[in-house]
Amino acid sequence: MVCRIFSAGDCAFNEGDIRIEKDDLVIAADAGLRHCRMLGINPDLYLGDFDSVTEEEKAVIDEIAKKDPEKVVILPSVKDDTDTRAAVREGKKRGYRKFVIYGGLGGRLDHTLANLQCIHGISVDGGFACIVDKGVRVDVLTEGRVLNLSKTEQGTISVFAMGDRAELVTIEGLKYEMRNGVILNTFPIGVSNEFVGKPATIQVEKGQLLVIRYLAGEDT
Repeated sequence: MVCRIFSAGDCAFNEGDIRIEKDDLVIAADAGLRHCRMLGINPDLYLGDFDSVTEEEKAVIDEIAKKDPEKVVILPSVKDDTDTRAAVREGKKRGYRKFVIYGGLGGRLDHTLANLQCIHGISVDGGFACIVDKGVRVDVLTEGRVLNLSKTEQGTISVFAMGDRAELVTIEGLKYEMRNGVILNTFPIGVSNEFVGKPATIQVEKGQLLVIRYLAGEDT
């Protein structure tokens, strides 16, 4: 069971790239409905204050709300949550613990940072969350967890501290390795590592890591 949230940032997927399973919950967060329409995906829920949609898109939302009001959640324009974060809360209410966010990168930098904090919060709470786009994947690795990487992966991978520092960091099987190291949020020592054609692992024992993969020839 995966809650799949479409936000309003960049989304380079093509129709048919994203496979939706039967028990998945698909939420279009505000202008994320634009990506859903382009990809031929029919969301289970449209949610947002809809301040970023066109008049034509707003008319689509209004028509859906008339036919099936339970599929539309109108949020106030003044609120603490972003539309994406509100979508996460809705998914949690419905029992979902695994979240994949599309359209969570690019666009406005402040919204990108907000989305990174969003998946960080989900992971710290014990859930699973990532942001994906075509050839890009962003994960948060919390303390005690191990990220296993396939030997077939190609491209670059970067690791950053989420918080002041991440301690007892072990990186094995990549071009640049580390054992029981410390990564600080003031020095990007983990940027631009590389896959070398063998299985790899990343682990942190204290703190959290942000892991960004740019995967050559893959759609994540």
